Amino acid sequence: MMGSSAGKPRVRSLLAALIAGALIVACGGGADGGSGQLAGIEGTGIVSGFGSVYVNGIEFATTDASITVDGEPASESRLRVGNVVRVAGRIDKDGNARADRIVFDRSLDGPIARIEVAPDGTGELAALGQTVRFDGNTVFVNTPAGDLEKGDLIAVSGLGDDGSLRATTIQQGPTYVPGTTRIDVEGIVRDLDGSSFQLGTLRVNYSGATIEPGADALRNGTYVQVFGAQNGDDDALNADSVATRARAQGDDGEQLFLEGLIGDFAGLSDFSVNGQRVDASDAERTDTAPLAPGAGVSISIRGSLRGDVLVADSFAVQPSPEVMLQARLDDVNAPSDGLELLSTRWTVRADTLYNDERSDNAAGNDRQLRIDRLASGDTVTVHGYMGRTGLVMTRLERVADDAQGNAQVRGPIDSIARNGDGGRIVVAGAEIQVSDATTVFLNAAGQAIDADNFFAEAAPGTVIKAIGPDNGSRIDIARSVQLNR
Repeated sequence: MMGSSAGKPRVRSLLAALIAGALIVACGGGADGGSGQLAGIEGTGIVSGFGSVYVNGIEFATTDASITVDGEPASESRLRVGNVVRVAGRIDKDGNARADRIVFDRSLDGPIARIEVAPDGTGELAALGQTVRFDGNTVFVNTPAGDLEKGDLIAVSGLGDDGSLRATTIQQGPTYVPGTTRIDVEGIVRDLDGSSFQLGTLRVNYSGATIEPGADALRNGTYVQVFGAQNGDDDALNADSVATRARAQGDDGEQLFLEGLIGDFAGLSDFSVNGQRVDASDAERTDTAPLAPGAGVSISIRGSLRGDVLVADSFAVQPSPEVMLQARLDDVNAPSDGLELLSTRWTVRADTLYNDERSDNAAGNDRQLRIDRLASGDTVTVHGYMGRTGLVMTRLERVADDAQGNAQVRGPIDSIARNGDGGRIVVAGAEIQVSDATTVFLNAAGQAIDADNFFAEAAPGTVIKAIGPDNGSRIDIARSVQLNR
């Protein structure tokens, strides 16, 4: 097993382009204890791990950092993988970064007005006028998506604005009481008049609210956080507090990183993310996703601020994960950022999300989980997509061993063949053997169907979920296979 420093060369290599030329901006005389000048670095991104805090693929030391969670001073332990945070700090010529300040504010805390969950676990909900999408990269902190219902109080952290969010964490709260429970939501002010404005599809009545820093700061296009109460799903939010939030980050020439959803897109030379104008026309693309940048696409960017434009040095897009595997690890190769399970090979991104979910296991939870802390034989759940050069992992959870020794595979079918009274299905390179006699075949609604009907509906590209014995190289014979779409 490799020590915790194993992840640093990867982070440093990704930062090389970012740091080049930046150190001329060093502040405070550039002293950093002898390792070279320090450049300022600032940005918004998703927390992907701990042992330090990893944000946007950068490892930030937090020894002297001030941390704020929902407006209150907090310790690092209050942060969770998946939280969207704002970070300000410094970075040296070797790529060593340290945070001066980390701020987390949830995107909304309110009741679910509507929720739809697909068989593959993806879905959409509405809360406080916001449409919230969730997928395999969303961390459900204490309640799985399938157990959430209309009226449940949830706290959401996510990417996006103006009424649409891609959730990165969702946490169920205490019992919600309409008209009494204090709730909050962030967004962009639209249709402002003398007493109300719009956030997404939510009308906000601010006539009795305290406005920070003052009423003259409130105008159309302002980003705000609103607190108050709501009597019903279709009623206005009666605000008691409205706080304007500055979205611009950094000073001219400072190094910036930014993660969010692309807004108005007129090409790589002119688009916006979180209200920040971006020019990525000369930037290096660092991902292998088969997805072009465009409106609504999730993107992470590194570059520098020139005037009011973030000029990108590099960027990466991240599609929603379409493949999930849960199995025992066959092999771990930390130096090459590679994992193998069910004979499939996965590449780990610098911003891959890591969670240890073994709280009911004697081994306990490892908050500092990274690839170098995994071992062959560990049971993991991985989410990701098929990139141009192979499988790319966007999220990894180490989980307790399955009591029945089962593995799980979900994703679009690569190939499928009927063989007498059985068959062979391949999903993302993982082989699944099925038997008419022992495998339970299910439709998308979870109803049992016979094998002939299953094979008539299933074809390359059809999404399925298979559960069965983990025989190292494949699932053989599957206990169940279900059509997921």
